[in-house]
Amino acid sequence: MLTIASIESRASVALRRSVSYDECLDLAADGNVVATRLIAESGRALGRLVAAVANIAMARKIILSGEGMRLAVVAHDAVAEGIRLDRDPFAEPLETEIHLTDFDEWARGAAATAIQSYVIGGF
Repeated sequence: MLTIASIESRASVALRRSVSYDECLDLAADGNVVATRLIAESGRALGRLVAAVANIAMARKIILSGEGMRLAVVAHDAVAEGIRLDRDPFAEPLETEIHLTDFDEWARGAAATAIQSYVIGGF
């Protein structure tokens, strides 16, 4: 429900044709009923996951970043609903921030980490 592959698979079955992750998000953003429902379900699940992590970590702010985080933008209301459903009622309100990154930024960060580990030692 939260992986790119599962969203592509569910969208492809529901729409009876091959659908990429980005196409599914585009369809949802454009108001396609099937894609909107699917993306809302995934967004709600993401929100519930965020709430669970925030509850365990007692966090007041969660930053969502990485591959596939456009889901949090397209399904913003559903993510917020998922957070509301599972956020500890006694906890501080949760602030969320979305940082959209692409593969190049991720790879640059991974390379920097690998170089740092090599230079200063580590695993």
